[in-house]
Amino acid sequence: MYIKINGCQLFFDTYGSKLDIQKKSVEEKPTLLVLHGGPGIVDHTLYVDFWSQFSNIAQVIFLDQRGCGRSEKRTPAEWHLQQWADDAKKFCEVLNIAKPIIAGVSMGGHVMCDFITQYPSEAGGLIFCNTEAQFIVEEVCQAFGRLGGELAESSARQYFTAPSPESAKNYQEHCGKHLITRGFYTPEALTRCKQNMAV
Repeated sequence: MYIKINGCQLFFDTYGSKLDIQKKSVEEKPTLLVLHGGPGIVDHTLYVDFWSQFSNIAQVIFLDQRGCGRSEKRTPAEWHLQQWADDAKKFCEVLNIAKPIIAGVSMGGHVMCDFITQYPSEAGGLIFCNTEAQFIVEEVCQAFGRLGGELAESSARQYFTAPSPESAKNYQEHCGKHLITRGFYTPEALTRCKQNMAV
């Protein structure tokens, strides 16, 4: 589904009802808002298999951030953490989602950090998944070198120090498979993502 937030058409997908309807009672379930990683390399579809399994205890909502996935691309000036965090806040306001549990995967965790910095009392809970507390480029590149050799290390270094659509493509080709083999996602799941390498 699409919703216009801050002048941008954002795509979101929902798994599970907000209500837990029993024979004699109706209880509201919390909302789990999942913010995808990336940016630009993946969209929410990469994470549906895992996070949707919680739809029996929460209403799970996946949001493609502006510039990513099925959401409107807009302009590069709008592709930054503060904008994505503000979009998430306004998204919750428009849909009347109070105190969502926010799951930030990889880069989505950085968006979540900006969200709680701007709106410290608005989240009902936080889940950091594969989000580093400190990103040390050289250590990350050396790790890819240990996993995939010199080509993986140089591709990672180029991507993290001089990002471009070409370096993103090389990173995905030479480094992505090392994430796949470690069980983070499958090659099939990655192919279904709508990419915007410019982000």
